[in-house]
Amino acid sequence: MNRRSDRAGPRVAADSTQAEILAQIFERTSAVAFKWAATEGWPILYASANVASWGYDADDLCRRRQLFAELIHPDDLRRILIEAEQQCEQGIEGNRHQYRLRTAHGSWLWVDDQTWVEHDAAGSELTLNGVVVDISESKRTERALHLAASALPAVLNERTDTGAAIEELMARLGSGAGADRVYLFEHYVHAESGELMITQRHEWCRAGVQAQINNPELQELSLQQQFPRWVECFRSGRAIFGAVKDFPASERELLQGQSIQSLLVVPIMLDEQPWGFLGFDAVQQPRLWSVAEQQMLQIAALGLGAAIVQARSLAALESGEERLRLTLQAAGAGAWQWDPRTGQSQWNDQHFRLLALDSRERTAANAQWRERLHPADLAAVEKSLAYSVETGKPLDIEYRIVLAEGEVRWLHALGNRWRDDLGEPAGLIGIVLDVTEGRRIEDRLRLSTAVIEATR
Repeated sequence: MNRRSDRAGPRVAADSTQAEILAQIFERTSAVAFKWAATEGWPILYASANVASWGYDADDLCRRRQLFAELIHPDDLRRILIEAEQQCEQGIEGNRHQYRLRTAHGSWLWVDDQTWVEHDAAGSELTLNGVVVDISESKRTERALHLAASALPAVLNERTDTGAAIEELMARLGSGAGADRVYLFEHYVHAESGELMITQRHEWCRAGVQAQINNPELQELSLQQQFPRWVECFRSGRAIFGAVKDFPASERELLQGQSIQSLLVVPIMLDEQPWGFLGFDAVQQPRLWSVAEQQMLQIAALGLGAAIVQARSLAALESGEERLRLTLQAAGAGAWQWDPRTGQSQWNDQHFRLLALDSRERTAANAQWRERLHPADLAAVEKSLAYSVETGKPLDIEYRIVLAEGEVRWLHALGNRWRDDLGEPAGLIGIVLDVTEGRRIEDRLRLSTAVIEATR
């Protein structure tokens, strides 16, 4: 018996030493070790001392056998029970879950929990051992990136009103990140002084927070004079963030006048140059902006930059298309695009009118045009079309059409070859004019010349 005790003594001492070492290791990490009873609610039997980082006293949790299940968010608890049951049915010895855990201060942490079962000599569950790690920051990153990614498609949709889409994006970012204000400012260069100026274009505010969109101090403001530090940061693509009380005195007056306690601002870059900036304000209480939130705002700024470029391109295209439409309308010209691979053509209204056809459909079959073409001109016209498609040479031809009532008119077609998305020659695009009156004048001139020559 004594020999047995002698043998057990070193083992107990070794176990005690190992436990102390493990406790010291856990105290120096963010991982909290737990031992729970394998009974309903999982009473806490042991918690490492670093559980104090969550506001709890380890001895107190164990002494009153705090039910660990009561610390888990109710919405997550049922899912954990189902996951544990499924993992047990699959023969998985240990369990791993992610869930929200309540701190002693009433806030919620996202944690990653790895648990394994300790059995007694009979094989029954005796206790549960686990390591619980705070993963709130990575969850915030995941949520922020998801929020930014889910909000951007509406902004990048070319059929969307860009202004309205930006407002929607800002509302989603603000509510998702818990910001009090979200705002967008645009840069411009003063026409006379050449200074870099800013003006506020959009704003979202949380309920109860005073809006600044109509604040005259935020319109036509010299960024170079008021915030020279920001100019340098924006030019290098860097963010501005922190508590306003720690900002230079020249910046604090205007910012504190808006009740801003802390902010996060990132530049919106176009062609590697700052176009403006997107920002978050914390007004109700100071806030330390996380790396995840900065990443979210930077992604949104990149998306806004792309949307602004797209909107400008579309505006330029629409402006060019409108000028072309007015020019063609003034000239009475028809516009056409022909794809010989499908035999289909796209015509504007005037082209249909020139051929006396129904213009309710923009697409026309090549056969409709051929039916109007004068039989004597058909071969020459088709040869010219094929030559332009094959060689890329501009099309410049005149031909006759015969309308339904038998009237013959002269048309003058001009066109160039166009290519598809793969860069392959696809057909011709151009305009067509009714030159019948010009032809008649030429005929009359030729007739007059012939009469004069005959009477000499």
